[in-house]
Amino acid sequence: MENITLGQVALALSFILLLIGNIKSLIKEFKNPIDKRISEMLKPIQKEIVDIKDNISTLEVNDLKTDLVNFMGMAEMGAVTEEQKIRGHELYDRYREKGGNSYIHDQWEKLKKEGKL
Repeated sequence: MENITLGQVALALSFILLLIGNIKSLIKEFKNPIDKRISEMLKPIQKEIVDIKDNISTLEVNDLKTDLVNFMGMAEMGAVTEEQKIRGHELYDRYREKGGNSYIHDQWEKLKKEGKL
């Protein structure tokens, strides 16, 4: 069996490290254009997702507004239970979090002052 010298081990390690470095460089060279292409392909999808989120948010605010109008109408007549009042407050808080603040706010404050909420 042949004796392996320290120089041969160093040479082998250098070769392996150089080979790994070159492989990493090749992967990087091929990966960057692919990543850019994928990113370009995903842009329309990302825009569509943003549009869908905006539409959902608008629909949610409109649904909350409708529910609050119905609730406040019942409260005006004194026909709400304590549980409905609690739920009404939850709806109103969510409506405000979503940026809603219009005639709903004015009517809400009026009913609060009258003790109906």
